[in-house]
Formats: sequence, structure tokens, C-alpha cells
Amino acid sequence: MDGPAGAGKSTVARETARRLELRFLDTGAMYRAFTWKALQGGGDLANPETLVAMIRASKLGMEDDKVTLDGRDITREIREDEVTRNSRHVADPPEVRAELVRLQQEIGREGGLVTEGRDQGTVVFPDAEYKFYLDASIEVRAWRRYTQVGGDMPQIKREIAERDDRDRRRPVGALRVPAKAIMIDTSEMTVPQVCERILKWVAGTIAADLDLERVAGYWAHLKRAQFESGAGRSIIELLAQPPWESKDAHVRSIWEALTHPVNLRALELWVRRDLDAVAKESASKALEECRARARA
Repeated sequence: MDGPAGAGKSTVARETARRLELRFLDTGAMYRAFTWKALQGGGDLANPETLVAMIRASKLGMEDDKVTLDGRDITREIREDEVTRNSRHVADPPEVRAELVRLQQEIGREGGLVTEGRDQGTVVFPDAEYKFYLDASIEVRAWRRYTQVGGDMPQIKREIAERDDRDRRRPVGALRVPAKAIMIDTSEMTVPQVCERILKWVAGTIAADLDLERVAGYWAHLKRAQFESGAGRSIIELLAQPPWESKDAHVRSIWEALTHPVNLRALELWVRRDLDAVAKESASKALEECRARARA
């Protein structure tokens, strides 16, 4: 499961794993654990080479909701503010992230795993049997954060928007919609409802045509992403810019997932629908790009 902060990934992934009786891998806790160790003097946060050496020399344990490092339970410590502020030093350097990706892949080699992050379906497990991208409006994610820690709502909203932008523009492990991913908007859904939807996808009972249902999800998210990317612009201006010409990283990511060759049949069906002129143009363009990618 991938998605932005506040979309409910960790809670949903943990509950889904419980219901399916699979292991749950909290990748965020991994980055936090090694950040905590570096802050304790185990490594230099400004030196990626020492961080890689520290990770390789450490023994990380993750079972249920418990995180241990070198035999010590650090479940509470990794949630401290200082760890949160400094985790980017472990998450951003390419060589450090590559080492943690290797560790995640090693954990998942045996299968039977539910994992969440921002690059699980794109980098870590690109061949995963099921990929889900959980999202929610900025307003909902800001409210969820506010109910957890309090604070100033406008500021929280700005911080979330800024983090989204950073995550989507990172040189490595950027937040993108994975190819073949199923997009779920959790804005007006409870955790049990999201889990039920995921379980129906896994069981193949969510719809008569799974490919068409996946494509419908892309179109719905694409529309909202266009509006959220257009701060300060009128609705007319937003509607006038085709999604394939958008410079917004999230809009482009959804468009690329939509036009993946796996969606060719579904797009051929979609373009035959009774659509308005704007939607028909977008569907036709998506089908054109999808066919070109299939031929390449």
C-alpha cells in the first residue's frame, strides 16, 4: 500500500494483514528505528556511508506492534519528535535508502506480507500480487492530524501540502501511483470500510469487470488531483488544462498509471461510454497513449 501521509495506510495495512492472517511490515518504523540509533550516537546523520554501515551492523526486529533494535524495545522511542524531524537523513540519501529497500525485499522474499510506504509498489515490490494506493483530500488528512495532535488547522494543511510536494519530487523513492495499482479514496470511509473494499478486491468480488473498476478509480482521482493542484486558479482554467499537459507530479503520476498497457482493454470500453466532450477528449487521449505504450 502506497499513498501520502494521513491517508490511513498504516492503520489499514495493519488491519488488512490481521484479517488475511499475513505479516505486516511497517516501513516507516524501519526508517525511524535507524534514525533513533543514529541520534544515540550509532551513526552520523550527515554521513550516508556511516549510516549504511550502521544499518548493516544492526539487528532489527519487528513483530506485531513491537520494534526492537539490537535487542532493545524502542517502540515508544521511535515516535519522539526528534526522530520524526531527523528521519529524512535516513530516508533521502540514495545509498541509505537502497540499503533499507534491500532489507525490506529480504523480509518480503518469502511472501505472505502486507506492507505500506510511499514506494512499495514502484520500487520495493514492483511485482506485488496486489497494489493499492490510498489517498484522501488534503482537508480530511489535515483534520485527521489535528484530531491526533491538535494545532493550527491552516498550518497543518500547509505542512501536509508541502510534504506531499517534497515526497512526489524526491530523487529516489518518490511517491507515485504504481502501475496496476488500485486507487482508494479514504476521505469518507472508516478503516473497516477501507479494509472491506481491499478484501473484496483480493477476492475478486468488487465488480464484474475488475480492469474497468480500476480505470474508473483513476479517472475519479485524476479529477480531484487536478483541482487540488490548481490553488489560486479558477475552475474554468483548471478544466481548460488537459491532464496530460499538467506539470503537477501527482496528476502526471495518475495519468501514467491510467495509460499503462494493462489498462488497454478497459480504456477501449471506457471511451465508448456516453461522455461529455471534455471527458471524451481525455479518454481518447488516454487510449492513444496506452496503445502507443503497448506497441513500444
